[in-house]
Order: sequence, then structure tokens, then C-alpha cells
Amino acid sequence: MSFFVRKAFRFGPLRLNLSKSGIGVSAGIKGARLGLDSRGRPYVAGGRHGLYYREYIKTPGGTRSGGPGLPGGPPGGRSGSTPSSGRRQVTLWEPTGATFASETDHSAEPPIPAPSPPASPALPWVAGALAGLLLLVFLDGLGMLLGLTILVAAGAGGLRAIIRVRRKERWLEELQAMVAAGRWDPDLARRIRAELGVSPGTPPPPGLKRELEGIYREACGILAEGTQVDEDEWELIQGLEELLGGPTPETRAVRADALRGLVAILATDHRITDEEWEILDRVRDGLRLDHADLEEDLDLVIRLREMERIRQGELPEVESPIPLRRGETAHLTADGRLLRDRQLRRFQRGGVAHVVRGWVVEREGPLVVTDRRLLLLDGGAYEIPLREILDLEVDLDENLIQIVRDGRANPIVFTTPDALMAGAILARLSETR
Repeated sequence: MSFFVRKAFRFGPLRLNLSKSGIGVSAGIKGARLGLDSRGRPYVAGGRHGLYYREYIKTPGGTRSGGPGLPGGPPGGRSGSTPSSGRRQVTLWEPTGATFASETDHSAEPPIPAPSPPASPALPWVAGALAGLLLLVFLDGLGMLLGLTILVAAGAGGLRAIIRVRRKERWLEELQAMVAAGRWDPDLARRIRAELGVSPGTPPPPGLKRELEGIYREACGILAEGTQVDEDEWELIQGLEELLGGPTPETRAVRADALRGLVAILATDHRITDEEWEILDRVRDGLRLDHADLEEDLDLVIRLREMERIRQGELPEVESPIPLRRGETAHLTADGRLLRDRQLRRFQRGGVAHVVRGWVVEREGPLVVTDRRLLLLDGGAYEIPLREILDLEVDLDENLIQIVRDGRANPIVFTTPDALMAGAILARLSETR
């Protein structure tokens, strides 16, 4: 039986989307995102005011296809499509409050600033040289003298600007080599500050600062990919922070992003082993971060580690709210809801049919998992024998459990406050049936 976990990780301005196919990536602003799913297919997703959609982009040699899911929508859900009648139809997903969704708002990612490369510092001098040349050619007397003066001054200024650019490029190359070696060179830092004429802890000019921020982010990402951050590597991070003007909340956030990327990579197989836990602990300590810097992401690591113990057979035993069969043991009791994906309404806009879908609660009550069956107590008991479970997928952002049951064409979807724990227990018990 297969067991998969879906989870979105914030990684700076990007979002890494963990699914059973691997890791996908998306980026954008609130209300609109472009991304690649874990199979490398491009898509556009968006929505506002509680309505969301996802549609795959047609690529050369292929066709536009329906997506594997919607923001906040059903696993294996629906997307915009063209019905067989040929009329275009768009399917939207609307959160209904039916799930025990995570409190984290993943829709409010910070926007990615549009790339704005700095203008060449030589450009004003080139413009000045052209102006001086025009005066020199078309005027005489004082005008010609003025043009000559402007031309000489512009040439000298442009030469100084080119020297500064070349010097900055040399610094950046040396800094990148230093990052690759993982060791800080204090002599290089002193030389940069001396040539800039700034004291330690003073921020560099904006143009150089942008370049240094990129090198700092790259350094943190490289160091977080290892099994630990040693003292030489920490000295490198401190030195780069000092060149940027000293440690700030922003530089700490970059270090947290680097560790978050490592969490996403280690969680690709939906488990955290004791060895991986030790690696994360060493890297976190080496980057001088604490639990609060990663909030829910480290909480997820702790829970994935607990899930690994469950996979090894360390199952909790709890009291059941109802009498069980002889020899039957309860391993989980929690609030639960059985959900259905329903059409909520339809409307026309711009000649296009829009269908709004969402989760509705079909049954609600205590959810009980025993070593033989899954029960939802709602007056009577809705029951799924564990031997009939073929596949499980957990969506942590919405706290959904999707179950593929033998003999059923459509998946069965439950929601419970701790979907990861419930899914892990179900997966372990189903494997042993």
C-alpha cells in the first residue's frame, strides 16, 4: 500500500510543493502564481475572494491538461476544462470551512520583486560625451570650447565609472571563490572597505549591496546542504553579514530560508529518520537558529520523526469511545468528518460557464482507528475495514486524508485535526493486514 504526504514549504519568495510525485516549485503574488508541478508541467493558478483555480499551460508537442489538484481543493481534484459540447467551462474551488485546515495562510506569500538591474554607471557620462560632441561639431567659438570641455570631462568620468565596475566585478569573483572554499578572508573584507571608504558595519552602496545579498543567500544555501556548519563556515557567514552592514532580521531570515530548503529536501520521502534529525539539528545549531525561526516547518519535522517511529511499529494505544470486538485495539480517537466534493453553484461570465465546487460535510463525529478498521461515529458507524485500503494520501495544509478503497472508483476523503498522525497510523496498520 502507498502512503504519501502533501505539504507546501515557504522558501524565501518561492514555495516548494511536496507531493507523491516529488517536489514542485511555484512563485508569484497573492492571487496569482506560476509554477512547475513535480512532473515538470507548467501551470497557472490564482483566485481571490475565496475562489481558486488551477490550469495547466499548453506546451509545444503537448496539450493543456487538467491539474492534479486545486489550491485548497480535493486531492486529485478538478481544473478548468472544455466539456465535450465544445463550450468552455472553468471550474473554481471555494473553501467552505468543512476541513480542519491548518491555521497557516499559504496564499499570502510576499510578492517577488520584478527584476530591475541597475543602470550602467557609465551611461550618464556617455550621454554627456554625446552632448559635448554635438556642441563641438555644430558650434564654434565659446560653444566649441564648451563642447570640448564637456567631452573631456565625460570621458574622464566614464573611465572612472568603468574602473569602479571592473573593481566591483573583481571583488564579487573573489567573494564567490571564498564562498566555494567555505572560508572567510578578512584581508579581502578590509580591502573592500578601504577602497569603498566605509567603516566596519556600514552598509555598502545600493548597487554593491544587491550583489552581496545574492552571494550571502547563495552561501547560506550551500552551507545548509551539508551535514553541519563548522566554525570556519560560520565565520564566513558573519563576515558576509558584516559587509552587508551587520546582522539584521533580514539576514537571519535568509539563514532560516536555507534551513527550510534542507527540511523540504529531507522530507521528500515523507519521513525523517534519526540520522536526518541529527543533521538538521547540527545545521540549525551551526546557523545559530532556534525553533522559533522555522515555526511550523520544524514542528512538521518533529511530527515526521514521530511518524517514522509509527512506521517502525511503535503504535499508541488509546481508549475507544465504543465497545470493540474481542481482541481489537484502538490506536487513535479524534474528531473527524467525511467530506464530499460538491457543485455549489454555477454562473456565466463573459460567455464562459463557471462551476464553483467545494467540500461539504456528509458525516461528522468521533473518528476511531483500530487494528482492524476505521470508524466514523455519527449516530451509527461508518466503517472501512483496513484490508480494503489500497492507497493513502495526506494533505497537511488542509488536514485531509484521501483513501483509495478496494472496489470503489472514487477516493474517500476524511478531515481530522491531526491528519498526519491519523494517516501514519492507518498506513502502518493497513500494511500489516
